[in-house]
Amino acid sequence: MNSPGEAPQVPPQYGFTMDFDPVHRVLRLSEFAVVTDETMILGDRRVRQFLADEGADFGIFDYSTATEFLVTAHYVRAIAENAPPPRPMKLRVAIAPQTVAYGLNRMYSLLIEQKRSDFQTVRTMKEAEDLIGLGKLDFSRTL
Repeated sequence: MNSPGEAPQVPPQYGFTMDFDPVHRVLRLSEFAVVTDETMILGDRRVRQFLADEGADFGIFDYSTATEFLVTAHYVRAIAENAPPPRPMKLRVAIAPQTVAYGLNRMYSLLIEQKRSDFQTVRTMKEAEDLIGLGKLDFSRTL
């Protein structure tokens, strides 16, 4: 309970946003605040559904605004065992400026490297745009 005059405690934010660059066909999932196994599972489901419905050539998984990572190694191993979606993307890029996010994404990359080579981990949006090679991206369609 807060003392008088003290700011109320705000619970951490969980979740993600999804948007799409329709010109370049790039789907972006942006996790924010606290990233958990549950938000990752929900994000994976939404991405797979979008790929089944409309498809995308490239994917960006942006952790730039995440403040805490409660993702377990068990989850990373489990998601690496999943089959690719029926309409996979040409390239998927994780933007992970935080050390823990970078490490978890590299772990995922190493676990899938025998099955797929379409995943890279970078630190900035500029690096992601350079890897994709289509110039400046415009995520004008919010999903």
